[in-house]
Amino acid sequence: MRQGMNHGSRVWPAMWTNSMNEMRKAVISGVGSCLVLLVSLAMSAGVAFAQKAGDRIRGEGRVVAYQAQSRCPECPGFSGGIGVQVERWIVRVERWSDMTGEQPEFVLVKYEMYDQSPSEEMLRKKLTFSFRASTVPRSSVVGCIGSARNDDEDGPELKWRDVRLSDSKIISPVTEKDLIAFQEFPCFIVNEMPKSNEQENQ
Repeated sequence: MRQGMNHGSRVWPAMWTNSMNEMRKAVISGVGSCLVLLVSLAMSAGVAFAQKAGDRIRGEGRVVAYQAQSRCPECPGFSGGIGVQVERWIVRVERWSDMTGEQPEFVLVKYEMYDQSPSEEMLRKKLTFSFRASTVPRSSVVGCIGSARNDDEDGPELKWRDVRLSDSKIISPVTEKDLIAFQEFPCFIVNEMPKSNEQENQ
């Protein structure tokens, strides 16, 4: 009887060791998957620049197009409440300030209207922007691309679809070829009214 107990005591530690090894492998695999997911989210959010997500980056350029459905020139700006009205633009940056690393020519902009919406005349001027890198994927509903109302479908329910280039109104000399890959442009937030050259020089 004593010999049987000794034999069992040798088997049990071996089984325990195997189980612990399997658990360790599962934990390491899970951590690796989480790291891959986090890196993917960071890259898709456009935070591949040297600046941190909260940094302000100045740039000069022009709004070349905006999503027509998001445009709201009569909106007065944020006056309190839960959400803030947004407009979505495509901006061609002619000169970057304080930008290290890659300096893209075209960027997506989510303009958060804490100030009023710029007039059409203002949007057609050369402007100075205060950019902030977005921390959410550009293709999400709250990202730089957002979604568009599907006016092609009838019915009482409001339906949404992916944004197309045809949803944007082009207001500056640029070709559709320049913007065909707009969904891959870096995503930035602007929550201060851009300033024209005249305003900058005052």
